[in-house]
Amino acid sequence: MTDAVVDPLLLAADLLDPPKVDVFAMLGYTPDPAQQRFHDATEFDVGYGGKAGTGKSAALLMDAIRACVTHPGLRAGIFRRSYDELDESILSKVLPMQDALEDQFGARYIASPRPELRFRNGSDIRFRFAETKQDATKRQGGEYQWIGVDERQQVDPAVPEYLITRIRSGRPGVPVLGIRSSFNPGDIGHAYLKEHYVERTRMGTTTYLNDRTADGQPIPDPYTVRFVVGERSQHVDPGYWSRLAAIDDPVLRRQLLEGDWDAGGGLMFSETWRRAIHVVSPDDVPVPPGATVVRARGVDYGMTAPFCCLWGAKLGDDLVVVYRELYERNLTPLEQAQAILKAERPDERDMPLVAHLDPACWTQYANAPRRPGAPVKSIAADYAAAGVNVVKAHNDRIGGVRLIHQALRVQPDGMPRLLVYDTCPNLIKQLGGLPRSKTNPEDVDTHAEDHAFDSLKYLLFGLLGRTMDVSDRRRRSAPKPWQSKPSW
Repeated sequence: MTDAVVDPLLLAADLLDPPKVDVFAMLGYTPDPAQQRFHDATEFDVGYGGKAGTGKSAALLMDAIRACVTHPGLRAGIFRRSYDELDESILSKVLPMQDALEDQFGARYIASPRPELRFRNGSDIRFRFAETKQDATKRQGGEYQWIGVDERQQVDPAVPEYLITRIRSGRPGVPVLGIRSSFNPGDIGHAYLKEHYVERTRMGTTTYLNDRTADGQPIPDPYTVRFVVGERSQHVDPGYWSRLAAIDDPVLRRQLLEGDWDAGGGLMFSETWRRAIHVVSPDDVPVPPGATVVRARGVDYGMTAPFCCLWGAKLGDDLVVVYRELYERNLTPLEQAQAILKAERPDERDMPLVAHLDPACWTQYANAPRRPGAPVKSIAADYAAAGVNVVKAHNDRIGGVRLIHQALRVQPDGMPRLLVYDTCPNLIKQLGGLPRSKTNPEDVDTHAEDHAFDSLKYLLFGLLGRTMDVSDRRRRSAPKPWQSKPSW
């Protein structure tokens, strides 16, 4: 039997308008729901992962294969820290598919001198290592339309940042698809990935527009960022989760078993802060309206640096609910006070609502008149003149850290004594990410952004006093105040 003759015109038509095929089905790959969300993402920068065992490497590889089949002439690159690790994860999945890849798509796996997967339609996937920025610069001059970074938490954040500069297309009909990354919490990239994907997208609930440089300058061609939270893969044996649950190291266990980004070495509140426990929606824990509930504000002043105001209510059993956050910069004291009043509902303004303000705000302005009887000119005086009732906050830093820890700790009744509305993103970010001081482990690192932390400290001192004792308080069987659901 002679070989079939392929009409060159039909082949050219396929290259210009490739047939619609189900690449995954043809290779026997059935994505889990989370993997499918990753494959459906059209944003330029998509991260996938969280807990271990979510099929991250498989999803990354299959996404690259689909891109190459769908777009003739496309170049993809999959990077990991070392060739050994590529061999253990990505390449070990390519080898069993060699025959199917060649039969279905005319793709040939080339192992030497460097591993590549070359497709009949002119596309290819290059498998490379990149641990440092110097490794990444070996791609200088290269051109990729799709780049994947596997186990991104293991590499210096400068590596993918440089690889992004290689994503471009100079050929008509070959689109730029962007960067895809898989990762777990932990390791060298933890802080960057948490900030870039988890915090900016509010744990994958929204898409982030990356339209500003680090120094605030506009990016001419902004791009979108998405985070897809991985789920337990149906392709992993059930005993795997039991083995993760048996890990002795509590930080590593939370990172791998739960995908907990607030579990990290050197973070001040990693032992007591749990986003799943402490962050709630206003509908879940409504603050009862009216003046029967004790409320207060905690305010950390800043002008060039952000100023922060937090509103809190104390319910039964000393449960404090932080129900509003105001976080702004470049506002004068008068503008800050006006912004506070504007953020409040009319019925709140009729309550005796006190703002616990940093004691340094009572220092008289340097250019204020010093003659006897002259009015005091200070930040606190400007707040008061605008109608914000201010008092000096208690400013014990170490005591504040202990008080926050105590309020976060889950008590014998199964509840903590601090809950935060999901509408307070900066407080959530800082409770989950503030590092300890390198010189005093009892304090937070004052070089980190800590304005919401300071506001919370002032608020809790104002509502709870300098200590709180809930360990031996008698528990009532009646419904808790937060279990009723009155409307605002």
